Order: sequence, then structure tokens, then C-alpha cells
Amino acid sequence: MGDLLSRGIEQRTIEAPQPLTFEWVYSRYYGHICSYLQRLIDNVDDAQDLATTTFEKAYRNWGKVPQDNFLPWLYRIATNTCLDELRRRRLIRWQPLDAFVSFFHPRQVARDNPERDAIRGEQQALIRHALDRLNARQRAALLMRECEDLSCEEIGIALGISKEAAKQLLFRARQQLKAQYLALGGEPLDG
Repeated sequence: MGDLLSRGIEQRTIEAPQPLTFEWVYSRYYGHICSYLQRLIDNVDDAQDLATTTFEKAYRNWGKVPQDNFLPWLYRIATNTCLDELRRRRLIRWQPLDAFVSFFHPRQVARDNPERDAIRGEQQALIRHALDRLNARQRAALLMRECEDLSCEEIGIALGISKEAAKQLLFRARQQLKAQYLALGGEPLDG
């Protein structure tokens, strides 16, 4: 997970060409958008289709792209595209996120410990169910922050809310995730 975040941070710190070109954004961020959508929709093929749709919409609206802050704009398109598809299907299923396990159970035990692996598997199942119970905006905000490493300001732009509202949404989403986890039988963990 750390490698994923550090790669995301490295990619975000690479200076974008001026003026910003669609080809550069597509080549640099297609994989990130596809991964984000896959976590939201839990299907690789659908995520790729939605990523393609996201970039088609971005291309059609390229004249409106904020040159200095394009990433939240792109994530907003991706989020809205995915939520529209989920509403159309009236089906919301989420893929488990290993990243949230570390929030509840820090890695203190060696990787080759079968007992730890069994506990972690049980925790992942509980977290998966807890995530299923979050609303779509909470889930999207958590994904953008924890997996895509977007700032609260960028999340706010992507969701069409203020930075303060994004902070509040993340706080409530984390509290709701923890409450759902505990309600499903998860034990409070230190950390």
C-alpha cells in the first residue's frame, strides 16, 4: 500500500506541461482513474469502460479544464460517471480495501504468521461489509483520500463541496466505517 501511495505522490509531483495536453493527462492518469473506479464498482471490465467514458467526457470538455488544478476535476468526472452508472443499475457493491485494514490493525506481526493472516482475512471481510454500508459520497471521499492521496481541497473540488465540507465528510465517513465495523462484530483495535 505504501508503494502505491508513494507512486501516486511521485506522479502528482511531476510537473505538468503548459499548456496542459489531453494526451499527457491520459497517459499519466488513466491507470489511476481506472484503479479508483475499480475500487468503486468492483469489476475490472466495468472500471475500464467507465475510465474510457471519463476520459471521453474530459476530452469533450477539455476547454473547461482548470490548468493549475486538473486532477480534482478529473476525479469529479470519474466519480460522477461511476455514480451515474451505479444509479442506473440500482446496484452498489464495493470492493474491499486492504488499506483500511491498517487503520484498524497496524502491521506489527511478521508477514509469514498464519494466525495473523487469518485474523487479517476476518477483518478484511468485516471491513468489506462495513464499507458496503457507507453511502456513495462517503465511500468516494475515503477512496480519494486513503487510496488516491488527494487533499481535502481536491476532494472538495471533485465532489463539488468546500474544503471544510470535505473534511467533515471524511471525518463522518471514518466514524461511520468504524461504527459499522464494530456493529458487525469487529473488535476495537489499538492504533
